[in-house]
Amino acid sequence: MLLTGCNLFLGNDSLADKIYNNFDFKQQVWSRLDVGAIEDLNTIQMVDGTTGYAAGQKGIVVTTTDGGKTWTPSYPGVMSGQNIVSLAFVSPVQGFAASNKNVYGTQDGGHTWAKLSTPSTTSTLMHLRFATAGVGYAATDKGALQTLDGGKTWTPLKVADGGDFSITSSGVYAAGSGVYHAAVGGDWTGLLEMSSLCSGCNPALPSFISPTEGWVVAVVPNHGNGDFVTVKVLHTTDSGGTWASLTTVDHLGKPLGDYLREVGFGSATAVRFADAQTGWMLFGKGLFATFDGGSTWITQNQSFSTGGFTRYSMDHPTGLGFSDLSVQDAKHAWTVAGKFVYRYDGTLYPAFHETTGPSPKPWF
Repeated sequence: MLLTGCNLFLGNDSLADKIYNNFDFKQQVWSRLDVGAIEDLNTIQMVDGTTGYAAGQKGIVVTTTDGGKTWTPSYPGVMSGQNIVSLAFVSPVQGFAASNKNVYGTQDGGHTWAKLSTPSTTSTLMHLRFATAGVGYAATDKGALQTLDGGKTWTPLKVADGGDFSITSSGVYAAGSGVYHAAVGGDWTGLLEMSSLCSGCNPALPSFISPTEGWVVAVVPNHGNGDFVTVKVLHTTDSGGTWASLTTVDHLGKPLGDYLREVGFGSATAVRFADAQTGWMLFGKGLFATFDGGSTWITQNQSFSTGGFTRYSMDHPTGLGFSDLSVQDAKHAWTVAGKFVYRYDGTLYPAFHETTGPSPKPWF
């Protein structure tokens, strides 16, 4: 659908509303929450519908127990000065946190924290995932690690090198230069070598919504000039036995990689699916959502203008990059950028589907 030369206004609930509500794609409404943080936040996890945590630079932790309505900031002494990069709670009160070097644990909902270990002195921790209170996984810039004693000791794994883990009810998937699967605490089986699909692609990121269905995302850079030019999204419904390579496009039907290069959003940093149709990806300063199982990705933090309309999906300050995603279901998702938490609660704006003309200007 293409609208040109129309003077339509959002206040008109007749013709304007009829056209506005029938565009092909929709954008989500993300609310920016001031959570009282005075340091930048890097990671967020909503444990359930009421309890959640976000953490970041200089050891700050902000906590909610009312579904994000109010947040309480704290600076646990043992984490003072640390850059907290990942959270992994296994219950509303028991969880783990990773700085660039150390792993910490809490048993009382973040009121007190204890340093548990320094898993590696030669690598930097990136992602921390726990399947149970005892079994956990860490992705680093030089490989992956596993703990079987609640984060006290760690052993190297030859999986998720620079990638991440995705935990399901029956096991764990890991992705990096390849895709692997294991029962919790068990041995790993290789499912896919990424080099067979994309030469030189960055470490892949996994997201599984069940033991059988999941996605793996990797970005293939153009090594000649450093631009990111291809986004590979792979989908499986048989536990990684077979994979479908999806053709990824943006809201205008253009290759997603071309759009990312145009706006300078860089490589993927997180991917989370809520169900077979709905998921999100972070690309540095860009937040994208899919409503069709990973083929079409719609920017959530850009302005759209067409047919007399200009509308913004997010109140997002200039220059802030998104750091992490936490997804409860298709209508409840969270992310962090700078000192703010952003919440999606199921509200949608209709998004403009332009078929000709220039791309919308990035709003970041």
